[in-house]
Amino acid sequence: MSDSVIDKVKYKVQEFNKYTESYTNRMVGQKTQRWAVAFLLTIIFILRLVFTKKYVSIAYFAYIYILSSFLQFISPKNKQDLAELPVSKSDVGEYKSYQRQLPEFDFWQSYIKTHVIAIFCSLMPFLDIPVYAPLLIIYCFILTGLFLMQEFEKWRSVSVNAKQAVKYWVGLDKPNYKK
Repeated sequence: MSDSVIDKVKYKVQEFNKYTESYTNRMVGQKTQRWAVAFLLTIIFILRLVFTKKYVSIAYFAYIYILSSFLQFISPKNKQDLAELPVSKSDVGEYKSYQRQLPEFDFWQSYIKTHVIAIFCSLMPFLDIPVYAPLLIIYCFILTGLFLMQEFEKWRSVSVNAKQAVKYWVGLDKPNYKK
């Protein structure tokens, strides 16, 4: 009897995995729609937090994980790539794409999974750990500031302007080959 229940659960999990894989494969080329879904999940989670006034610790853990993923997203795959970032269009020469530690699609998947898990965890009352929310919010701001200052310090050490580097990563400073 228990084997059949376990088999049914395994089958449902496999079915769910196929569905999610199919969905993510369809979303690969649709960046705007992907991030719209991510924004919607974020709004749902924030509304859940605001209306219940609980689960601040889950939000904190989700935020820390997303911050870590974001830092991987903006960091180069190889440390030598940071030294080779062009600061002006004349430095570009042959266009070489920027290799990230965490590609944009993987960052999106991580973001979505984090929010789905956070929403799921916020449905379980035993996971509502009592914390002092203002202290966690201040701590989040401090951590964000420290981590971003650390990243910008890496950029300054190789004399790269952070604003120009971000434009290059986003693709605003790609060389124009059209005549």
